[in-house]
Amino acid sequence: TSIPEHVQNPVEESQTSNAVVLSAGFRTDINKVCEGAEVQFIADKNDISCTYKWYFVDGESSMEQNPKHIFAEAGTYAVKLRVTSARDKKQAEQKNTIHVIAAPSVQMNYASSEDNKLLVNFEADADKVTDWKWDFGDKQTSSVQNPSHKYSKRGNYKVAVIAKNSAGCFAVFVKDIILKNE
Repeated sequence: TSIPEHVQNPVEESQTSNAVVLSAGFRTDINKVCEGAEVQFIADKNDISCTYKWYFVDGESSMEQNPKHIFAEAGTYAVKLRVTSARDKKQAEQKNTIHVIAAPSVQMNYASSEDNKLLVNFEADADKVTDWKWDFGDKQTSSVQNPSHKYSKRGNYKVAVIAKNSAGCFAVFVKDIILKNE
């Protein structure tokens, strides 16, 4: 018996087709996107020359292959990538939903102690904060919400408080305080 020719010499599809698969898939460099944080968008690699057009739905767009973008406000955004091949102008598109989480809003107050003007009581106010970090401007820190701190001398200090929520989003509030002589 003879073997049919198509079984003796099978032809693979990839050899007969010049069709190029164009991908508009993409991902981000972080899983949780916080408002005000820079996000790196990474497009799938294409084996042919092509152009990229990103639509961020907050009014911004980019022609870079792997752009960085900052979402200023919390919300849900439909980010779209359109890839166009340079050779035959074929296009591929993908839309992904990006959830941008709100950062806490933090405020700081302080008052010197009546007994000791170098002892300062700090107070921070923020919603849904799980972690606090204070920098008192003299290389001393604290991790409580409302700390007291004793300075070694009078002067000007740049005090910062960082408030982080359970999603990992954070806000920073910085204030200059002046400890004067009586």
